[in-house]
Order: sequence, then structure tokens, then C-alpha cells
Amino acid sequence: MRRPAPPIVKRSTVRGREHGHASVGFGRKAASRASAAAPLGERTDMLRNSLAALVASLLLLGALGAEAQPAIGDGSSNTIVFPEIPVEPEPPAPLFTHEFGELARLKGEGFKTTQPYTLRMHFDTAALIFLAMDGEGTLYSGHLVPRGTQGTRFRLFLDSASEDAFAADVASRGAAAAGRSAGSALGESSKLTLKQNPDGSTSLKIKSEVLVNGVGEVGFKASLSAAPLL
Repeated sequence: MRRPAPPIVKRSTVRGREHGHASVGFGRKAASRASAAAPLGERTDMLRNSLAALVASLLLLGALGAEAQPAIGDGSSNTIVFPEIPVEPEPPAPLFTHEFGELARLKGEGFKTTQPYTLRMHFDTAALIFLAMDGEGTLYSGHLVPRGTQGTRFRLFLDSASEDAFAADVASRGAAAAGRSAGSALGESSKLTLKQNPDGSTSLKIKSEVLVNGVGEVGFKASLSAAPLL
């Protein structure tokens, strides 16, 4: 008789667990190997996507950094604001109320002549000031001093700069009349008298002596009259 076979012990459960654990480990390794074994095109796409995401992150950080920088200007925005430069208005043109025009007499060593002479003037008998401009465009200014008791006669005193300009003009006229080169004015003495006449006209008398270098003494006299400019 045959001896009965020994009983078979089933270890399928244990093996199943063992095989199950082995299966899990095998699955992770398999996934890694599957990734490594992916086609070259797929790995290139993955690398490209990663680089694109990195570039986008860097751009976002740069934009945030620019917004965080202090604004240049008034501090209210990132717009550069330059301060406005105020434009100064041009001074108004002088307003002249009288125009004098007659002949002026010039006299010096070796010459005696007359020349046309014009002078536009505005004077204020309340503020006791005046402003004038000759035919060459030279401006003169100064002060009025009342003479007499009627308030119609005034002595005109040129300010320092105007006094020098008037002496230079007389020196230039005298040098031209003498036929010599114009020299500097070494000294001068001038008297200007203004009178308001009853008929509404105004008279201006100018008498000046200027010592000119290389020319000598030059005398300048003018008796001018003017009607008010409307």
C-alpha cells in the first residue's frame, strides 16, 4: 500500500503579503524605470515646460520688485514727474505819453552843427518820476523836482546809469561831427527842464557839456516841444 501524502500547508496568504509588498516596491521601481525609459521627445517637452515656468516666475518677481521701488516724482505713482518751470511774463512795453522832436545844436573845437533829435517820454508829476527813449532806442529814467509854486515846471535828474548813457550819446555825436574816432566821456554836466504850458503842450530844454577824450569839450543844446500822445 502506498503511504498517504503529507498534508499541504497553504502559504498563499503569506506569500500574497510578501508578494504584495514586493509588488509595491516593484511598482515604485518600475515607475522610475518607466520615467527613465520615456521617449526623448517627451523628456524634451518636460524640460521645456520646466524652463518656461522658471522664466515666468522670474518675470513675476521682477514686476513685483519694480512696483516695490519708490516712485520718482511726487511719490503718488511710478510715473516720473518733472517740476514745472514757471514762465515769467514779458514786461509790458513802456507807455510814452509825449513825443518831443526838434533840432539839437552841437558845438565843439572846430565844429558847429545841428542834428535832428527826438525823445519819447512819460512823466508822472505825482510820483515825480520819468522814463524816456531817444531815437536810437536808448532808455533814460530819473526823477522830477518841482520848480516854482504853480506846479508846472520841473527839473529832471537822470539816474546814474542814464547819466552815463546820455553822456556817451553826446560824446558819440560830437566825435562824428568833429570827424574823429569816438572817445570815452571824461566828465559831463547836464541840465534838463520840463514845463507844462497852458495850451496843453509840454516844453523840454536840454543843455549838456561833455568832455570827450580825443575830441575835447562838446556842447549839446535842444529846445523841444511836444503835444500829448493820444
